[in-house]
Amino acid sequence: MSLLMSCDPTAIACLDTLARVRRQVDDAAVRLQAAHAHALALADATRWQTEAARRFRDVTAQWCQDVAALAAEAAEVGDDVSRLHHRVALLMGDAAG
Repeated sequence: MSLLMSCDPTAIACLDTLARVRRQVDDAAVRLQAAHAHALALADATRWQTEAARRFRDVTAQWCQDVAALAAEAAEVGDDVSRLHHRVALLMGDAAG
């Protein structure tokens, strides 16, 4: 009998949920990094000398910083979820043993 089959269904559901959360957080981090790169490319492509262009570049630069920070936060959350998943798995092993 496998370890997971011998454990509480609630704990198994918790592990499944944590694994799903990790995948979703990883996906969010990748998408945020892509959005960051795209916004930087747009800002770099805007070389007009009008006031509107300068404001666009300023707003885009700030937005890029915000997105980069969110991507870093998402990566940290993913790491936290992985650690929690590991701890739950260890607790399940202790409960089965």
